[in-house]
Amino acid sequence: MQISTRNGWLAACLWGCLWAGAAGAQSDVAPSDAAASVSSACPPPLEPSPVTYPEAARIAKRRGKVILRIDIDACGRVLDLVVDKSADNEAMDHEAVEAAKTWPYAPSEALEEGAPTGTTVMPGRIYVPVMFGPDAPAYGPGFALRQWKRLHVDANVVADEKGMLPAYIPDSESIAPGTVTDVIAMLEAHGRRVPTDAAGMRRYEMSDGFLTTVWEVFESGFVFAPAVVRTRLATDGRQAFRVKAGLCESKEPEGCAKFEQFLGEGQPQKPLEPPPRPPADALRHYGY
Repeated sequence: MQISTRNGWLAACLWGCLWAGAAGAQSDVAPSDAAASVSSACPPPLEPSPVTYPEAARIAKRRGKVILRIDIDACGRVLDLVVDKSADNEAMDHEAVEAAKTWPYAPSEALEEGAPTGTTVMPGRIYVPVMFGPDAPAYGPGFALRQWKRLHVDANVVADEKGMLPAYIPDSESIAPGTVTDVIAMLEAHGRRVPTDAAGMRRYEMSDGFLTTVWEVFESGFVFAPAVVRTRLATDGRQAFRVKAGLCESKEPEGCAKFEQFLGEGQPQKPLEPPPRPPADALRHYGY
């Protein structure tokens, strides 16, 4: 198997990294001066292991594709990893899992020359294809390509008669970690605090050099507190737009219902240009 993801970061950034500031601009938060929020709290990544092409499959020149479902933290470390779609070959499934456990899921020089190693990434769930075949790559898709795929959501977003999109478009990717306390700890460790005049609310920004996410933490003075709102950019392939995910832990009887109402408030948003597509050979290489 040939290594093809190394040196992919710089080429990918030609179509990806320039999109990083848009989420901040659309959320009335200026993007940070740095391309990414560097965090010394993240340990160095593991040494990535290439995928082993099973001997029987290699002799038969058999091809296959395994899709892994991986939960990652803000440092890009694996929290949970399972086979989401099998290659219908036990050996391929096994080798995909064993290799993917060692891969960094935040930017890393170990796989991509020029990647801003040490930056954080939006925690949550990602899906990673692992290819098998005589000319298949030895590693999974590079960070920028994974992030491009992560931007895409299955949503039927329709503009109104003025060409504007709804103020609130739900994010299909839920907030991780799963509690307000854990989110606050993650943001304190890895986020950049953004000044705000709103009493009882703290705002943070996280950027991985590709896409910025904005987090608002409501701790007091709101009937739905404690709660968290995360805003990021997403696309349906035709247009880009802000999506929001919320996490409410209010003990008030109507607290979380009011939180849902709060999420829906705001002005309609203007659709943005979607991010450029990656090179066709990169998409084809990983079955995208």
